[in-house]
Amino acid sequence: MDLCFKVLDSEMNTKAVSKGVDEVSLVYSQPYVPGDRIIMETSGEAAYIWIQMDDALGKALVYITGNVEYIIPFGEKRINLSPKVFYGTRHLLYARIAKDYDIAGYRNLDFR
Repeated sequence: MDLCFKVLDSEMNTKAVSKGVDEVSLVYSQPYVPGDRIIMETSGEAAYIWIQMDDALGKALVYITGNVEYIIPFGEKRINLSPKVFYGTRHLLYARIAKDYDIAGYRNLDFR
């Protein structure tokens, strides 16, 4: 499956792009400004993907059915995030298609 990361500004102009097959990473070397967004495009059908929108965030195994759009939070929307997330001038974005053992592996989903 083809994967593509794009960083877009508020007017949907492309600021950075990176493409890959089954795996993609992008190093974005500018500070984010209000209105910026991250788009992850896929070429295939629904899939499980390991995705990391910033190196200060952990990776998450997600099931996607199409393209993913993430608007960079500012102001009050950042309250629940670490101060390191989406801050500074160097950002690492990463995604890869999950392997069968990732999907079938044991997970404790009890949140009591």
